[in-house]
Amino acid sequence: MEDISAKYEILDHTADLGIEITSDSYQDLFIDSAKITYSLLTDHTPVSEKALQKNIPLTAIDKESLLHDWIAEVISLFWSDRIMLTDFIFNSLTNKEAQIEAKSTKVDFDKIDLKEEIKAVTYHNFTIKNVNNKFIANIIYDI
Repeated sequence: MEDISAKYEILDHTADLGIEITSDSYQDLFIDSAKITYSLLTDHTPVSEKALQKNIPLTAIDKESLLHDWIAEVISLFWSDRIMLTDFIFNSLTNKEAQIEAKSTKVDFDKIDLKEEIKAVTYHNFTIKNVNNKFIANIIYDI
């Protein structure tokens, strides 16, 4: 799995897991948040050559809700469909809509080690800021 540790830090939070992600662009924030979420769930690296294409349309009221819904989709696909997404293509991305294509790879839970049992992403303290041409998001996961 790609080393993404320099792109985020764990935040002190009593009952849940909080992180702060720093990305070079709004689009990278979506890619990084998926990769970081997976890195918190498992050390498994999906094999994209065996992947199927998946289209993910999202609509939300603002950019925070859109990123939140993206992370929620990533978590849902991992636990419900047992797939991980890779090789992201953004057909469109605004503050309220996204059309994302990605390769989806099946995950066999019997063959991987799980790290954190992330149940969901919360809206608590969920923020996106643009600071010095970097996009910084604070994200709290329910574990």
